[in-house]
Amino acid sequence: CLPLIQRPERCESIAVSAKYMQDNKKKALVIGGSGIIGTPLVMRLNLQDEYIVHYTSLEKAKNPPFSAFVTEHIVDRNTPEYERLINDLNSKLDYKWDAVIDLIAFDASGAEQTYRLFKNHAQHIITMSTTLVYDRTNKNVGPISESTPLAKAGELGGYVDGKLGLEKFWCNVTDVDWTL
Repeated sequence: CLPLIQRPERCESIAVSAKYMQDNKKKALVIGGSGIIGTPLVMRLNLQDEYIVHYTSLEKAKNPPFSAFVTEHIVDRNTPEYERLINDLNSKLDYKWDAVIDLIAFDASGAEQTYRLFKNHAQHIITMSTTLVYDRTNKNVGPISESTPLAKAGELGGYVDGKLGLEKFWCNVTDVDWTL
């Protein structure tokens, strides 16, 4: 386009159109977006061309195949910098997240952190759990379903105990839309 003073009208409409496209995209934050599940999830959201995606990672991705609508944030969720980053994003953005997808909450404290940081800033929170939380003592019950009883704390180890605590936390939340 020509310099701003001589900008033809079509350039203004291109700029307005790009802003309109960005303003009408859904906004998603993937916490832990560079791992085995996070990378394909971010790629899928990006390819759908409906989302502006932000994701957190412990390290910079090598040659990320993402568009300009994907923003990477290098931060450890277990540091004060993480909470500062999230509070900064929540305050600077003029919208709520359509979805916050937490792939790396491993226990009730991680769930509580996600809830506290996003309860007023996300339309929906999705948290990853595991099928390991289900009781495996009765081998004849068939496939695991959501009606399968949960394992008892202390039976299957720390990871499962953490995920049981995470699920218990979310099951008591009533003021936010969430999915496990």
